[in-house]
Amino acid sequence: MNEGSTMKIFFRLAPPVMLGLLIQSFYNIADSFFVARYSENALTALSIIYPLQLLLNALANGTSIGINTLISRFMGMGVHGRIKNAVKTGFVILAVSYVVFAAAMAVSLKSFFHMSTDVSETIRCGTEYGYIIFIFSFVVFAEAGFTKLLQAKGDMVRPMAAQIVGALVNIALDPVLIFVLGLGVKGAAIATVTGQSCTMLVMLPKVLREFDFNGSFSAKTVKEIYTAAVPQIILQSLYTVYIMGLNLILVGFSESAVTVLGIYYKLQTFTFIPISGLMQVLVPIVSYNYGAGNKERMYEILRLSIIFTASLSFLATLIFLAIPVQLSAIFSKSAEVWGIAKSGLRIIGTSFVPCAVVFMIMTFLQASDDGIKSIVLAVLRQLFLLVPLAYIFSRFGLVYTWLTFPVTETTVMITAIFMYRMAKKRIEKKFAAKA
Repeated sequence: MNEGSTMKIFFRLAPPVMLGLLIQSFYNIADSFFVARYSENALTALSIIYPLQLLLNALANGTSIGINTLISRFMGMGVHGRIKNAVKTGFVILAVSYVVFAAAMAVSLKSFFHMSTDVSETIRCGTEYGYIIFIFSFVVFAEAGFTKLLQAKGDMVRPMAAQIVGALVNIALDPVLIFVLGLGVKGAAIATVTGQSCTMLVMLPKVLREFDFNGSFSAKTVKEIYTAAVPQIILQSLYTVYIMGLNLILVGFSESAVTVLGIYYKLQTFTFIPISGLMQVLVPIVSYNYGAGNKERMYEILRLSIIFTASLSFLATLIFLAIPVQLSAIFSKSAEVWGIAKSGLRIIGTSFVPCAVVFMIMTFLQASDDGIKSIVLAVLRQLFLLVPLAYIFSRFGLVYTWLTFPVTETTVMITAIFMYRMAKKRIEKKFAAKA
């Protein structure tokens, strides 16, 4: 993590993560592709339930990133004896989080769908899919934990291989379970859970070899994990809030508008691979070098990450501008959906580059023990700008509603750059005092 050129480390760690995310994105798109062929209402149901899946990922990935950050920092500080306590404590937290989340979903899922739509088939499809996904979500918590443990030691290859296996299993099972066996959306949910289970099982042997789970549970370690995890949990949880808010605003125009938003988020998992991948790489490298007191490597990896993600995000913008109808046609045969997507996806696409800058800076702040600033940016973006602006713009018509994305991302990018400069001054003072 602190030897060799920064560029070399960057290109050693980043490609496996991005390839894994690329494969994962293909099977997310495949799920929606097959579900859309089963029923248009089923596709809308997946769009409605998407915020709850984001909440699940927020708890699992956010907590796991906290574990990853703490372990990487201990390695950088050379206090290897504390790693096993972090592992034990972290997985106790993940287990408790699963129980609380699954219980909450079992109680509230039907009410959530009745609040979002009155179409009976959409409600039926959504609850059938959701109950399976959430009851078996312990697999998601375990998979996230295993991935971040291995990445904390610089192993990006095993998680990538595991994701490829899981994706292939999911893609293979989707048409068989949905159509051949006639299980419909239940089949899509079973395929997803089975794929996630395979991903977890591929990583399990190496995790058991590399890490000691016999440490001590520690309240102090809980606090240290959540210091790093809470910003990420809040960041991802706020997605749930703002997507639910946007769904409620868009449904005032039509359910097709909600479907377009859902299509965008399916496409986003593919177009945002550079951002998601570099966020995963940035955390252990920055955390390690922060613990080791090597500030120049921290700045260099952030600079490279921004250049790389902004460049690829610009290419994604060009694609959204050029073929929005063709992109929406992957998931829907509705002319109404195509018409809305033609303007909607083009406008949203212009937000990709500033969004890339924002997420790189937010991740840097989290990994360098400045999570409060990251939380501020997340709250500004997803609570104070996205939904309120969408409501204001919606007063002028559906096309204007999509403007909320580029306006929000540009505003937050300017704020993030200011926050980074403040954080850099703090880091300089901290390391100068230690010199």
